[in-house]
Amino acid sequence: MKTILLLLTFGTLVFLYGCEPERQDIFYGEEECTHCNMIISEPKFSSQLLTNKGKYYNFDSIECLAGFITSKSLPTEDIHSAWVISFNSENWVLAQDAHYLKSGNLQSPMSLNLSAYSNLEVAKEYQRNYTGEILSWNDIQNFVHKEWNN
Repeated sequence: MKTILLLLTFGTLVFLYGCEPERQDIFYGEEECTHCNMIISEPKFSSQLLTNKGKYYNFDSIECLAGFITSKSLPTEDIHSAWVISFNSENWVLAQDAHYLKSGNLQSPMSLNLSAYSNLEVAKEYQRNYTGEILSWNDIQNFVHKEWNN
C-alpha cells in the first residue's frame, strides 16, 4: 500500500512540475482581448501570453500584448512565454524571436500598425512592399510604452 501511495505521489509531482505551459488556440470572433476588451477577430495580428502556471492571456494585437507586459499587469517572473503570429504565414513565433514591421500601410487593430514575422528576410520583404521600420521585441515594448503611457 505504501508503494502505491509513493508512486501516486511521485506521479502527481512529475505531472505538476514536468508539464510545460502550452500555447492555446484563440477562438476568433468570440474571445475578448485581455488588454483592451475588443473581440479578437484578425488572426494575423493576434498574440498570446503564457504564465508559468499554465494560464494564458489572448490579445487582439501585438501592441496589446506589449502594453499588458509593460504595464506590469502580471509580475515578470510569472511570465513563461509571449507569442505572436507571423503575419505572412499565420504560424506562432516567440515574441522575442520575431521581427516586427511598423508600417502605416499595414493597419493593426489598435492602430500602432505593428506586424510580426518569423525571420528578418520576410520582414524586409514586407518593408520593401509596405515601407516602414523594422523593430525588435525590445523596441516594440519601448515604443508601445511610450505611445500609450505619455
